[in-house]
Amino acid sequence: MAQFLIALLALTLGAPYPDAKLAHLWRDKPVLLVPQATCDAPLPRIADTRIHVVGICKGTLPPAPVLVDTSGIVRRMVHEDAAAEVRAWFDGQSIYRAQCARCHGDDGADTTYPGTRALTGIGNRHSEDEILELVRRAGFVDLHQLDEHSRRALAIYVSGL
Repeated sequence: MAQFLIALLALTLGAPYPDAKLAHLWRDKPVLLVPQATCDAPLPRIADTRIHVVGICKGTLPPAPVLVDTSGIVRRMVHEDAAAEVRAWFDGQSIYRAQCARCHGDDGADTTYPGTRALTGIGNRHSEDEILELVRRAGFVDLHQLDEHSRRALAIYVSGL
């Protein structure tokens, strides 16, 4: 049996994935990079054609499955059910684009709308629950129109900006 020296990457949400050798993986759609102890370990089953699922078994591994978008930006560290979290990320992306991007911009960095703060890096400073509480307290967005799944999905997406 082959043995691998495993080193873990330090990752920051909203920052480029640090291993540029993997850039070809996310050119056409987001990718879920899954660290594996062995190269023949099974990958999570995600029946979603919007994403690639790729196992990483050699070299420097991410500490958990990582969702990287088509720009090579780390958007999510997956901790629970990978399929559900990926689905929620895509749902949150749709909600964000429909309701938030006009003020915060596609990347969350726009602050030109009065009273708007940049969202970039927010997931590195706040939990998803804290993000939702900050939105609620700011008073600019009514989250009551969203059901629990949609609020969680929005928080998942925003945390990766």
